[in-house]
Amino acid sequence: MNKILVEKNCEKEIYLDSNEDKYIYVLEENASLKVFNFSSDQSFKVEIYLKGENASVEYFFSTINFHDNTYNIKVYHEANNTKSNLVNHGVNVYDKKLNFVVDGIINKDTVGCSCTQDNKIMNLEDGKSKIEPNLLIDSFDSIANHAAYIGNFREEDLFYLKSRGISQSIATKMLTRGFLIHNNPDLEKIGDFLKQIEKL
Repeated sequence: MNKILVEKNCEKEIYLDSNEDKYIYVLEENASLKVFNFSSDQSFKVEIYLKGENASVEYFFSTINFHDNTYNIKVYHEANNTKSNLVNHGVNVYDKKLNFVVDGIINKDTVGCSCTQDNKIMNLEDGKSKIEPNLLIDSFDSIANHAAYIGNFREEDLFYLKSRGISQSIATKMLTRGFLIHNNPDLEKIGDFLKQIEKL
């Protein structure tokens, strides 16, 4: 287990190439956290606690899945005016199980909170993917929304790339890279993950 504290009035940016089975983040008052988490074929759990007023987190998760894996991500809004934005993208390579269980929890008696999540899984074959986007909201003065999509890369996009002389394999790698490498991460910090894409 890896536990990370973001202290009062601090800003932190973290890059993870997952090798732990559980991560816990605790944010104090006015703390700001941005996480880029890149995982290849490893189940794990994440818990984020927004304990201080005005704490905020942006969590960008990308995974390439070759076997059966489940990712549990929970964010707890425990103070007023806290914000969370969870963006989870996965590519399921074979006919395996890729599960996202994503919980946004806003406690009773908190006000001014914002809790959003965007969850997408692309199946390259007949993958058995599942998304559970849960919003457990016990406050009337809050904003909460989610998006969940499971599908395939568009045939039109693949056709366009192939019409430009790009092979099916390279076109798939290009679309996978564009889908998983989002929100402008530092590419030098995710070299190992980029190598996983090249295995497709």
